[in-house]
Amino acid sequence: MAEFQTPTAEAFADARRKTTTPRAVSARFSPGKGLVRITLSTGLELAFAPDAIEGLRDATPDDLAVVTVEGVGNAIHFPRLDADFSVPRLIETFLGPIDWSRREARAAASRENGRKGGRPRKVAAGS
Repeated sequence: MAEFQTPTAEAFADARRKTTTPRAVSARFSPGKGLVRITLSTGLELAFAPDAIEGLRDATPDDLAVVTVEGVGNAIHFPRLDADFSVPRLIETFLGPIDWSRREARAAASRENGRKGGRPRKVAAGS
């Protein structure tokens, strides 16, 4: 039977380096402005009113005061509400659909080509 092993800090750091999908590095609620703020790994900050998200509409400022980043930054968690939200999904909610899986696949192919010395040369038809 397989045994579960807790990932090390190095494993989390490695996973963060390998992903091109924006991830949360911090999250907080600003009661003065009434906004949830998520700082992304890209340096951008996403701020939104809790009323804009199903599951946060009826939350009190005390409910929103405690928010944590989960895993490698792919989710945020509100423990007092027992609510989790996907960071890519939140981004898409406000910016529209983005094909993250395609971006990930392209980035992985680019990394692999880099290990092999660069992009493969195109072969002319009939050569």
